[in-house]
Amino acid sequence: LLSDAGVTSRIEDDRGLTAGDTAFAAGSQACFDELVKRASARHLEELEEEVEEEDPAAKRQKLGHGTYLSQRLRYMGEQLLDEDGLGVMMGWETPLMVQHARVLLPQIGSAAAVLNVGFGLGIVDGLLRERAPGTHHIIEAHPDVLAEMHRRGWHEKSGVHIHTGRWQEVISRLAPQSLDAVFFDTWQETYVELRAFLQHLPRLLRPGGRFSFFNGLAPYSIFHHAVFCRVAQEDLAALELPCDFLPVPLGSLGEDSWLSAAQRYWQFETYYLPLALRAVSP
Repeated sequence: LLSDAGVTSRIEDDRGLTAGDTAFAAGSQACFDELVKRASARHLEELEEEVEEEDPAAKRQKLGHGTYLSQRLRYMGEQLLDEDGLGVMMGWETPLMVQHARVLLPQIGSAAAVLNVGFGLGIVDGLLRERAPGTHHIIEAHPDVLAEMHRRGWHEKSGVHIHTGRWQEVISRLAPQSLDAVFFDTWQETYVELRAFLQHLPRLLRPGGRFSFFNGLAPYSIFHHAVFCRVAQEDLAALELPCDFLPVPLGSLGEDSWLSAAQRYWQFETYYLPLALRAVSP
């Protein structure tokens, strides 16, 4: 393998494809798996070394989170767009959010305590509420989204607690072992921020608790996508939160799915839904 000679797996050909992408397209599963294994190990090393380098594969966003919070957002039916017309959240995600809600709260009316980080269009929060949790926490930072939540009356719903601010500023206010389920879906943050959030889960989750996140990491390369899935899996395992990725058939998204959005942020026909579980105490 080229990686034996020290060639980075991030190198792309003139079509924008890595060796891993090419191996996947050719059906060379063993080669693909080996490349993913090596690349994820290297990426974990870089994260531990706190290496700061521009890695476009890690994100679909262009701006920092602070810049995003100062932008004006537009609600357009089943779309939430930023000032550049980029999709913060779109209605085509609804079938995915249905599955996230089901795996996070498998029992309806269980009186569980759930946290969602990032309201967006409110899709997953609406679906979680349909499953009748006892307590429903929402962390949201953007003033336009908070105004939309207020317009819809979320601040008046029973059992709902809205925490205003970035999760980095709010998360410490939540009591230890107070949550049964956590969902994470922020905008203009990368895996570095997601990884930082993961560190709070052992403190927040009760035994048997569940965690998931919107898996939009590296949405333009199946190789980079697989690498970040494995990295997240390794990071969660280190926190004693074993994680599986559940395949959800999505199919091809047509032009109608994107409407006036300036850029697509998804291209795969299968979505890999992450589900991490905290062990039940003996």
